[in-house]
Amino acid sequence: MIPISNWEDLTDDEEVIEALRDVYGNDVEKLDLLIGLHAEKKIKGFAISETAFFIFLLIASRYALPHLTFQDRMIPTFSSFSH
Repeated sequence: MIPISNWEDLTDDEEVIEALRDVYGNDVEKLDLLIGLHAEKKIKGFAISETAFFIFLLIASRYALPHLTFQDRMIPTFSSFSH
């Protein structure tokens, strides 16, 4: 992921850029994560942004893979859970 250096790197929406400048000035380093997630351009074909996608991947993999309950009930041939 490439860090943004200005608001135009984050979004193409001029109204959003104006609002971000009103709140944060030109300092993109002050941008709050949650605000940035909502303002960021969406990945083509996805409902979420690139940053949100990476966060999801990190959280999901760290939660599901080491969880013993999931590992014990996994059926390798079908990649689904047994009863």
